[in-house]
Amino acid sequence: MKSRILGLLAMGLLAGPMAAHALVVGTDNSNNCLPFICNFGAFFEDYRQVYAASEFAEPVSIAELAFFPDDEIPAAQLMTDAMWTISLSTTPSTLGGNLVNGPDILQVYSGWSPGLVGGKFTFHLSNAFNYDPAIGNLLLTVVRVGGTTVAPALAADSSPDCSNGMSRAFSGIAGDVGFGCVGLVTEFGTKVPEPSSLALLGLGLAGLGLSRRRRAA
Repeated sequence: MKSRILGLLAMGLLAGPMAAHALVVGTDNSNNCLPFICNFGAFFEDYRQVYAASEFAEPVSIAELAFFPDDEIPAAQLMTDAMWTISLSTTPSTLGGNLVNGPDILQVYSGWSPGLVGGKFTFHLSNAFNYDPAIGNLLLTVVRVGGTTVAPALAADSSPDCSNGMSRAFSGIAGDVGFGCVGLVTEFGTKVPEPSSLALLGLGLAGLGLSRRRRAA
């Protein structure tokens, strides 16, 4: 009976409260108007940005994405008034080349641009994405589906050899493509199990194993 209770406890913890953390990838040493602010017109089809798995110390559940206005461009205080779809996936692609969505691609946001709150533009995701850096790099895919665009820029990190841990690729409807070891400085609002929850989860899983062994005997 006790092992069954522990088993139920384990299953409850998998969907239970998790500790929230913020992880920022990149340093503001440049600026970039892609993808949220440039005047897309009919040129751009989508924008992809890959983050090196080494930037993440452990598996995480990504619940928010935030981007920062560039300090040197005051006009960047307002993000484009447009509608976007944002997807995340685990990709086999490496930094600096063509970026391909992974098989676990998940649309995590569909809606209008957020306002500037607390010094950043935060997208609160409708679907959290569970990312395991042991499997591959993380890919962000952004597509504009409506609205207008303007010309300021957001904080970006640029390096000649992709040592900044990210790179971008974009494509246009006319077949235009672009690559580079540059990407928007990104804050990931992530959730991981709290240490106490992990301990209880281990105890619960042990109870499940004990229960199965007893039934097998």
